[in-house]
Amino acid sequence: MQKAKRIIIALVLSTVGLSIAWPTITPVVAQDKAGGKTAVAASVTTGSKVNLNTATVAELGSLKGIGPKIAEKIIEFRKTNGAFKEPAELLKVDGVGPKLFESIKDAVVVK
Repeated sequence: MQKAKRIIIALVLSTVGLSIAWPTITPVVAQDKAGGKTAVAASVTTGSKVNLNTATVAELGSLKGIGPKIAEKIIEFRKTNGAFKEPAELLKVDGVGPKLFESIKDAVVVK
């Protein structure tokens, strides 16, 4: 039923030249290195871009192909090397290769 309502709303909005970004809820699981505890959070995105210089593990985890381990590596890279100057610097992060970068480059921004 919910999906049908979204389709109807999207059709009505598109007829007048408008669109809507539906929120997506993505579960993110992070593991504490010291205690081995697992934390689960939900990341909610609305189609807006993820800022690489301020993003949390949960926000980075909302990107397709980025799990908690790679998200932590991105944050560690940022702490060690300073703010990202351009999205392509993600390629310097261990675990982010050309294929993954191509799939997320339009969903990230550097501010």
